[in-house]
Order: sequence, then C-alpha cells, then structure tokens
Amino acid sequence: MGYLFRERLMIESSIFKSSLLILAFISSCTYAAERVVEDSLVYDDPTVAKPGKWVGGISADIYRFTSPVAASNSGGQSVPATEKLVMPGMSGYFGYGDFTLMASYRQGQSTTQFGSPVSNSSQTTTYETEFDLRYLITPLAMKYFVPYVIAGYVNHRENDYVSGASLNGVGEHNHLTLKGPAAGIGGIIPITEKYGFRIDERFVDANNTNVSNIYPGLNFSTHANVNVTTVTVYYNVTNNINAQIGFKSQQVHQTNNNSTTNGAYATIGYSFN
Repeated sequence: MGYLFRERLMIESSIFKSSLLILAFISSCTYAAERVVEDSLVYDDPTVAKPGKWVGGISADIYRFTSPVAASNSGGQSVPATEKLVMPGMSGYFGYGDFTLMASYRQGQSTTQFGSPVSNSSQTTTYETEFDLRYLITPLAMKYFVPYVIAGYVNHRENDYVSGASLNGVGEHNHLTLKGPAAGIGGIIPITEKYGFRIDERFVDANNTNVSNIYPGLNFSTHANVNVTTVTVYYNVTNNINAQIGFKSQQVHQTNNNSTTNGAYATIGYSFN
C-alpha cells in the first residue's frame, strides 16, 4: 500500500509540474506576442492608433493618373490617345485601437486630344469619393509587419464633353458612374520611427453606367470587377506633420471592355494623437 501511495503521489506531482510548465509556456507566448505588438513600429504610422487610444488626421492630396482611351469616327476608324488627369483633394481619418475609418474626396479635369481621322477633343471632369474601414490584425503582428483587412465604398463619376461631336447643333455630353462596395487585404511595413510602407489590394464589386445626351447607342449599364493596387510610403516630418507619396493602379474588367489606369499621388497631413 505504501509503495502504491508513493507511486501515485509521484504521478500526481509529475502531472502538476507538467501543468505548470504548460501554463508557463502559454503565458510566455502570450506575453511575447503582446510585447511584439507593443514594440511594433507600426504605431509610428500616422493613421494607426496606439492600443486604447484615439487618433485622427487630415491631409491635402494631389493625384495624377494616365489612362489609355480611344475614339471612333463615323467610318468605324479607331484612334488611341492617352488621358492625363490631375485631381486635388482632401482626406481625413479617425481611429481607435485596431480600427481606423478613412474618407477622401478629389476632383479634377482632363483634356484628351484625338488626332485624325477623329479630330476632336474630350474634356472630362472627374469626381471620386472613397470610404474605408481598416482593421489591424494585431494577433498576427510582427515588429516590422502588421497585416490588415479593409472594407469600403467607392463612387467614381465623370462628366465628359466631346468637342467636335454634335447632333442637330447639340454637343455631346456623357455621364459615367462607377460605384460599389470594396474589400481587400494589406499590410503596414514600418522601417524606422520616421518612415514605412503600406501595401494593399482591394476588390470592388461595381456597377458601371454611362448615359449620353445625344447618342443612345453609347448608353450602357453593366457589372464590373475592379482591382485596385496601392503602394504608399509615409514619412513623419514631426510628431504631428507627415508626408506620403504612393502609386495606384486600377484595372476595370467588364464584358468586352477592360481598362487600366495608373497614377501617383502625394499628400501632406496633420495628425491628432
């Protein structure tokens, strides 16, 4: 009996020690993960709030895009051209913890000159509004990388006037709208306390429509899949003033009509934290 009692006591003691070791290991892993999040340079990104704190900011933006376009004359001949668009705008954001709500608005004009045999020009005013909600996946955070998911809404509108095109003395005007919900993934890559990168890929489930005032044949309403790739470099000039530059590529996929728009942008902003 004494032998069996001692053996049972030894087994229970071994189980107890093993349980303590497991608990200590879990605690150390949890602490290490927390330290990674706390030590991460991601909180030097001006759009990221520190744990349990608020952050906000505004910025003045300038975007410049180029897009290949084409026009056809009455004989069906097509002439390619490049549309160049400059869009100044404003952005703002407000965040708490791992969540950040962002909004931006920009507006600009472009003139596209088509050569022979079309011999007319297109003047376009473009308006673009974006709303996004970003969530940092801090359980997967590393010191130099924090992934995130993002969801939002995009509303892109164009008012187009084509000089040299008319019907019964009425000039041609087109109104195009591309809008829909968006979702994507990305990551913040902080390099130092001063600067870092943001990279994300968004997918927009869009409705694309066009209405012409004189040519019903140009009217359409169709579904479009849009891929938007964005790469941003941020730089903290001071604790509150920051500058950002980036590259943006947008690909629109729809039936019998695919297009690509590439561009760069720069912002100067002020953060409240």
